[in-house]
Amino acid sequence: MKKIATLIMCSFLAVTVDAAERAAVSKPNDLGRLTFQAVQADDVDAFINLSVHGLSEMDTGRLLDSIVDKFLGVVKKDMTVRIELLDEIPADKLKPNAKRALAEAKAFLKDTSDFKANAVNEALVKMDTERNVLRAEFAKLKTTLGKKGIDLRQASLFKVDTSDVRPAFEDGGSPFEGGDLDVIFTHKGRRYTLTLGECSNPPGFGWLANKAPRFRDPDNPDDVAARPKLPPTLPALKPAAAEGDESDAYDDNWSTDFEAAKALAAKEKKLIYLDFTGSDWCPPCKALHKNVLVKPEFLDYAKENLVLVVVDFPRKRKLEPELAKSNKALAKKFGVRGYPTIVIIDADGKELHRHVGYGGQKASAYVAGLKDKLGR
Repeated sequence: MKKIATLIMCSFLAVTVDAAERAAVSKPNDLGRLTFQAVQADDVDAFINLSVHGLSEMDTGRLLDSIVDKFLGVVKKDMTVRIELLDEIPADKLKPNAKRALAEAKAFLKDTSDFKANAVNEALVKMDTERNVLRAEFAKLKTTLGKKGIDLRQASLFKVDTSDVRPAFEDGGSPFEGGDLDVIFTHKGRRYTLTLGECSNPPGFGWLANKAPRFRDPDNPDDVAARPKLPPTLPALKPAAAEGDESDAYDDNWSTDFEAAKALAAKEKKLIYLDFTGSDWCPPCKALHKNVLVKPEFLDYAKENLVLVVVDFPRKRKLEPELAKSNKALAKKFGVRGYPTIVIIDADGKELHRHVGYGGQKASAYVAGLKDKLGR
């Protein structure tokens, strides 16, 4: 399964085999601090030693095995659910790409013996390229800082923001605890940020960087990462966004307040439709939203029968801490392990229906399935 191998490869499989001995970094704050020191000293080798690219050949093998094993467990579970969903659709209704994906998934579940070797080999082939990219990005950072008139030798570390760190598999991606670290520093009375993307904490290896630090320019309005955080709720009280517009994917038909939704459901004798999604990065989530959740057929049905709640885990933007914490708690409460996951409950919290993934149904067929399963 080439796509699965690529996904695993993106989760820390680009490593080097000739690195010197390295000490494990036990805390994300320490990884941020040591990264800042490496950038200050313009020492790319010191930074590489803090990253997945600095592991020894033996450690590389151990990490690869661990990643593949973790992914296989989750992938098998998720594939089984998706196969069940696709098997419910008549064969003559499936598009060719869906039929092909179904056949590949079934074949994969029957025999995964070659999967680990293929994933490792693909990773090793790209190893040198990934390391060279890291070096180039590190050098580019120095040029960027120079153009901005920032001399890190005159800068001081302010703090390392670890608020984006998430548990393993929470966002449907990394098999280890991890996330972006914001290394905030001061220079001539101003604060700036270096973002260290996709760091991870694989057991036995300590905290590892995966990408070169990126400068976030507060003076550049096009630097999305440098913009202020969103308010506690998703954009609301606006007309529905155009299809494909990720910046305002959920309109005022949707709530982010679970407790308020329960109260409204009890008052109006409706059910609660929980959409656990990665609205700005998850392809099946985007497809479900575009093909079903914004369509009149679904919205008309929901108006009479459902209170809609979005539980979002975006990657390209940050939720306010309170909302992010609430979403994590809901995902844990309902045992969510992949996206999209739809959970439908009554006002008392009793689960009536659940499905994971999206099989490509049109809105009319999707609503017909809900009516059949919910009896309303």
